[in-house]
Amino acid sequence: MTIVESIFLGLVQGLSEFLPISSSGHLKLAERIFCIQSTLLFDVTLHVATALSVVVGFLPQVKKLFAKPMKNRRLHRIIFATLCTLPIALVMRLFVLESHFEPYLLTIGFALTTILLWLTSLLPTSKSKPLWAKPTWVVLVCGAVQGIATLPGLSRSCTTISTLKLLKVDKNDAVEFSFLLSLPIILASALAELVATSNTTFTIPWYCFLTGFVVAFLSGLLGIRLVQKLFGQDKQHWFALYMTIPFLLSILLW
Repeated sequence: MTIVESIFLGLVQGLSEFLPISSSGHLKLAERIFCIQSTLLFDVTLHVATALSVVVGFLPQVKKLFAKPMKNRRLHRIIFATLCTLPIALVMRLFVLESHFEPYLLTIGFALTTILLWLTSLLPTSKSKPLWAKPTWVVLVCGAVQGIATLPGLSRSCTTISTLKLLKVDKNDAVEFSFLLSLPIILASALAELVATSNTTFTIPWYCFLTGFVVAFLSGLLGIRLVQKLFGQDKQHWFALYMTIPFLLSILLW
């Protein structure tokens, strides 16, 4: 891997992790189109960088979560949602991602992401309420669909934000909760990949790891701000229009 390739992959990961366009799907497309040879360890580095960008981007909210953890309802709801995510993500990994449908999953994921974006762009928001005024089952559903979003091409942020908006949750609360909910799942995914790479040797120069980390972190912060702005102004239809490009590429390349 070259320094330019590490910058490119870091940029793709950082932006697509939080923009509703699927980071896993775009990384697969980028590696296929440009014939880039990445490793699981490099992917872990990028995941950790994007997790750090959430912490920095939502530092006041993260501090509030752990100020009084035993009494914090927001933290409890994130935990409940994550507990719904983990078993579903495990089932998806064991029985869906390893199935004979694997070559078609990316196209299916891109198609579902596009549909969800169009649905939420057409959805009226006049009757929405704050997430914290909603019953607990709403965040449990959000956690469940986050598990389903392990499907390649199906954007995690799009799935969780769209689900909350469809359940009449305030759009700003939906974006904030989606990002905070991403922290445990990103870190858990990185830990699982790190265990899988524990016996592998370094085949990528250290400076590529460092460059990829920095670029993924900075572009992750940019991605967070873009999502907050565009979903806050109900302009997610631009993402839906864009998603036709990776959708068509996935059909042509697989």
